[in-house]
Amino acid sequence: QPMAKHNVISVEIKPKAGYITSSPLVPPKNRCKYNRTRYSLQQQLMQLGHVQKGWRRKIDQQDDSEIQNSKPFTPSNYSPLDLFSGNISQIQTALTDLSNHMQNNFRVSSNGTQIFGEDISPLEGESKDILDTLVRQCRSIASNKHDENKSDDTILLDFICSVVSKVLNREELLRNLLSMQLLDVIDGDGAIRVYERLVYLCDGSNSKAEELLDEAMLCVEEVMTERSKPPRLRGNNLAISPYALPHCSILHKLIEEMDSFQSHLESDVNSSHELCIQLVDQLSQEGCIYLLQNWLLSLAMCDV
Repeated sequence: QPMAKHNVISVEIKPKAGYITSSPLVPPKNRCKYNRTRYSLQQQLMQLGHVQKGWRRKIDQQDDSEIQNSKPFTPSNYSPLDLFSGNISQIQTALTDLSNHMQNNFRVSSNGTQIFGEDISPLEGESKDILDTLVRQCRSIASNKHDENKSDDTILLDFICSVVSKVLNREELLRNLLSMQLLDVIDGDGAIRVYERLVYLCDGSNSKAEELLDEAMLCVEEVMTERSKPPRLRGNNLAISPYALPHCSILHKLIEEMDSFQSHLESDVNSSHELCIQLVDQLSQEGCIYLLQNWLLSLAMCDV
């Protein structure tokens, strides 16, 4: 008797940054960052034509020099805050929003062949074949399959989003990923300022600063236990950092000020910003490297 046909469905998601910055190093002109996710700001900039992503250029360009038949960009309603919320309903909303405007953040493959993605859809009848196989394996979609108001592609995507949301809510993956993303306590604007300080301490040499950072990124220590963490890091986003906190009193003061900044967001933002800028301008080389190490690690976790 022949073996039953099976479909192996794989889903690729680029979750992006699941947090809103609260760094006091954000300059006044960029303080919309305190109310918007990085992803939503990028979507708006892309819609306005100020930012062009690589995946978008591949779609728009016929060759390397000429843009042909450029399609208007439609921003996505996806919010990384929903995906990282820990709430299954919000997670499913996030996945549905991703599937509605996939861009390069959501892809689905069946048996190793991509069937959903930006400008990629299943072949005619392919979704029906997959659904027929899945219905035999899972009764929960049998009723949806007969919804005449939905196409087979939509029913299949809805089912995939529902299943994946349950898996993501059950597993620790998103929670662990978010904890690593939150190692960014300085924001991109702060990273520029800290890097400039490091270059200054390297006698103006960018190559020397980058060399020090490259060396430091390899020096990962064992994750400290709660008891072994320095008191100033307990309860702090940097508490799970794999990098050792250097002996730099200015860095410690800066971390304390950044910790307390959340309470200033409604009132004394400017004074806290100015104080933190002053502290950055006094950081040691080791202090700069520590903050940049964690920022770079966070950045990597935002683009997995």
